[in-house]
Parts: sequence; C-alpha cells; structure tokens
Amino acid sequence: MTDFRCPSSGTQCSKDWSFERIRNKELVGIDHEKVLVEANTKEECQDACLNHKPFRCLSAEFNYQLSECRLSPYNRFSSTEKSVAVSSSRFVVDYFENNCFEEPRGFCNTKLLKKFRLMLTEKITTGESIEDCRQQCYDTKEFICRSVTFDRRFKTCGLSHHTRKSAPPESITRSDSHELLEISTCFQGEKEFFFE
Repeated sequence: MTDFRCPSSGTQCSKDWSFERIRNKELVGIDHEKVLVEANTKEECQDACLNHKPFRCLSAEFNYQLSECRLSPYNRFSSTEKSVAVSSSRFVVDYFENNCFEEPRGFCNTKLLKKFRLMLTEKITTGESIEDCRQQCYDTKEFICRSVTFDRRFKTCGLSHHTRKSAPPESITRSDSHELLEISTCFQGEKEFFFE
C-alpha cells in the first residue's frame, strides 16, 4: 500500500507531497551505504532525511519495532551497478521516498515505448508531440516527473511520477494511439539519449 505525506509548514518543500510511503518495504542492494539516525517516529525520520547534510537523502526507512531510522543516498529509481530495488521487509518497516528535491534535467536517459500507456498520472496537459510532453515533464514543479504518456489522437500528455519500475503492472496497457516515455537517470549537461 502506498500513501503520501504533504509538506509540513516547517519544511522547505514546494512539491505537492514530500514523501511517498510504501508500507512493509525496504530498499535492498545498498545496505552498507545507509546511515542510521536518531528518530522516534516516522515523521522525525522523514524530517531527518529532508535535513540531512552529508549527502542528499533520496529515501528513508523507519523500523517501527526498533524505532530505527535509516537514510539513503539512493531510491528505487537510482541507477547503480548494484541491483537497487524495493523489497518486502522481514520487520515492520516502511519505505519513504523523498519528493522534495530538484532532479537535474540537463541530460537524461530515456526509454520510448511505442503503443503503450501508463494509466496512473498526476497531471494532464496538452502537447503536439512526445518531445513536447517530455519537456513539460522536465519542467514540472509539483512532483518529480519520471514518465509521460502522449496521446496522439487527442494531443494530450499524461505526466506521472511512476515508471514500469514502480507502477502496478495492470496500470500499463497496450494502445495503438499512445507512446510512453520513461525518464531514468538525469545529470547536469546538454546531451540526451533515447533508448528504443
């Protein structure tokens, strides 16, 4: 189950939500790079992530049994040589993904899936092409946009924080009139690659 926490008045977050919560899950593949910090509640754990300075905290986990908070410089979308993924936890742990940071958008790896659409969208806009929709995704301020579905018939763009990596399988369907563009790792710079 997933839910969202709206930014509190004391945080420096301008997004529609500050954290996406995924219950009974934890990030695996990078355990040795997580940092244990003091927190008595999940809210304190999230605040610790927002205020962490040694690295940009992209996700946090809170263990309710031990009142333990672990911060990570990775999230489920991070591109590393390791297999970073969100997996079921043996303990009562929730995974929190930080939405309160600006992702660089100068150079992004993208993957175009023709004749597919993602049904889960946060924002619908108009657009003339998949490139137009992609730029709108890059420019979105309300959330970290990770994919866009272009409807060629109605010239609309469906912007989403999900990709195939995070969306439920039933939310991705085949459609002759749609194109789905997923955005993975982004860096500062000018170049951009499209992966077919």
